[in-house]
Amino acid sequence: MLHLTGENQSASAVENSIYNGKLSPQLPKGLTLNTIFVVLATASKTAQMFAVGQCIAQLRWVSFQESRQPLSHIQLYNDASRGPWGSLKVLIKDKFRSFATPGASVVLLALTFDPFVQQLLSYPAFKSCAHFTVSLSYANDLNDKNMNYAIAHGIWSDEVSLDLTCPTGNCTWPHFRSIEMCSKCIDVETSKVSRSGWDLSSFNYSLKEDQSIPARILILNSTWSNFSTTIEWEADPLPGATSYYLYLPGFLYWITNVQYSANWGSSSLPTQDGSQELFGIDDPLIAFASVEFSWPEDWKINDDDFLSAVKVVKAKECALSICAREYAVSVTNGVNSVQILHEDYGSWYTGSSPDAFPFANGEKSWKPSSNPSTNWSTTGQYDHASGGALDLANFEFCGVDSSDYARIVNLEGSLRWTFTLEDYSAINSSSGYWKPLVGGRIVNSRTAVQRLNNMGLKAMMGNVASSISALARNISNIPIYGVVDTQESYVAVKWEWMILPAILLVTGVLLLIATALISTRREVRLWKSSALPLIFHGLESGLVSQNMLTENGHCEA
Repeated sequence: MLHLTGENQSASAVENSIYNGKLSPQLPKGLTLNTIFVVLATASKTAQMFAVGQCIAQLRWVSFQESRQPLSHIQLYNDASRGPWGSLKVLIKDKFRSFATPGASVVLLALTFDPFVQQLLSYPAFKSCAHFTVSLSYANDLNDKNMNYAIAHGIWSDEVSLDLTCPTGNCTWPHFRSIEMCSKCIDVETSKVSRSGWDLSSFNYSLKEDQSIPARILILNSTWSNFSTTIEWEADPLPGATSYYLYLPGFLYWITNVQYSANWGSSSLPTQDGSQELFGIDDPLIAFASVEFSWPEDWKINDDDFLSAVKVVKAKECALSICAREYAVSVTNGVNSVQILHEDYGSWYTGSSPDAFPFANGEKSWKPSSNPSTNWSTTGQYDHASGGALDLANFEFCGVDSSDYARIVNLEGSLRWTFTLEDYSAINSSSGYWKPLVGGRIVNSRTAVQRLNNMGLKAMMGNVASSISALARNISNIPIYGVVDTQESYVAVKWEWMILPAILLVTGVLLLIATALISTRREVRLWKSSALPLIFHGLESGLVSQNMLTENGHCEA
């Protein structure tokens, strides 16, 4: 029986070593490793307890031979060979001094056999690689139609993020670089905002027509931007009465810088003269500013010092420019994680190349700060779609018309407060006052500017930049591959839980050997694990005689 126990435990150990650290196998008929292991463990325990019980029953007679004992001890030892309760009683009665003590101890320890073997196998879930395609893409050709769509999407979307394809819900991409449109914003001290104009003393009450009051504004080191304050005349339904309405910006948004000059007919845009750095960005493509104003409650109609009453409450400036981003992208349990590890706004230089690459020659070219300028004589490729020169290996290119961004990303405008003139019946009166119209804040610009005001300049610029970048990625079918992770159950064997079953096996073998040796030394040549000899012979004194001892040995039948 102990041989069977050893075989079962050996089979269990072999089974565990084969599958340890491997995927949980799919066995036929719905069988599992646990089922097989439990069957082997049960057979091992049963065989071992049978052998140990036989040893306890045999050692009972040796104990009786050693000393006189009550007849009830026959039943006591018989119970010990059958289970833990009897074994516990033997240990208590004999005070751990009888030959049956080791066997009884093994029976008691066997109570922990099942809990130990149940802890042996576990099935942790680990990530494994599966062969799916996960994609991010890039492109190098953008047209006005697509750009308009992308900018509109950036304006009206709450958030623009990377489109990740992950069929399993757990994916990891290697770190990658991408040339994108990026935005950067700073809060500007109100003292850095300069104003001029707004001379309301030039207003002529008696003209009875619309009038414009020139105004200018400048933020940081940009150029002056011109706009006007409108005074509208409107005939009043009352006979001989007139009304004037003054519209003053509460929130003003305008372009502060563009990289190249653009032909805008009679209108003019501020243009950078040569290279200009704007809060760490070398020659941004375009820059926007926003200012919030506060106005006095009222002022005289011919106030010639109105400018001093104009207060700047908040100011912000944002720039859009090309940058190289390094991404760390992953999906964990269906939740996207997109980390921007590094942003490089790069620098501009004038490209030069032979006739093979005419679109690099003399063109303003962009490169990451960490890369040297491309030698277009030996490197690069001509991009027939966009008409530009590209060096994809070094993320460099030539032929960007930045004036397009000033034309397409048109978010200039204002949200205006309305003021009306009191005491308007006194024509040319110097006693009239401009006062806010009840409910006087109105939306005067396009709905896009109203959306800009609600979202904020920083969030809007970030969305627009992300949307342009998404267009560049999604317009192509060239993917960036990642690793798709799936959760797989593996077999893990905790070998430390095999220690007790192994100890029980070794103890059982030693007990069997010791029982055989003791029986041999006591000349108990037959194995009498049952109580039948006692029943057959009874307790007559004649049985326990010198003749019996001499002829057949102690207690032989």
